[in-house]
Amino acid sequence: MEWWPGFREQGDRQLMQEFDFSRYPVFWHNTYSPLTAELSVWLRENAIREVLVTGVETSASVVMFSMQLFDIGVRPVVCFELVGDTYGDQGQKAGVSVLRKVLSEANIMAYSRLSSWAQSTDI
Repeated sequence: MEWWPGFREQGDRQLMQEFDFSRYPVFWHNTYSPLTAELSVWLRENAIREVLVTGVETSASVVMFSMQLFDIGVRPVVCFELVGDTYGDQGQKAGVSVLRKVLSEANIMAYSRLSSWAQSTDI
């Protein structure tokens, strides 16, 4: 993403150092949503019921992916502090407002609650 300078520095990519994600596979995508056929199969085969959704385009990709997860029976958990938007705060707030409306406030989580959520979901 040459047009967006974020996540190029090591510190930007280590925002959640207290969590060990190394045991999880990486699924690459070149679409708005990371919900590829391969990821859908992995979610189903591993009986994943909840997914922490983070991302850069809250007003597009994060909203789309969260709604797709919901549609396949997986609870999307969106952390407001771990999403952003190239349209700045306005884009982020718009995206989160849509998520609050269609998915409910229960699926929007503050970073301060992530640790206890992660322990209850075995991250």
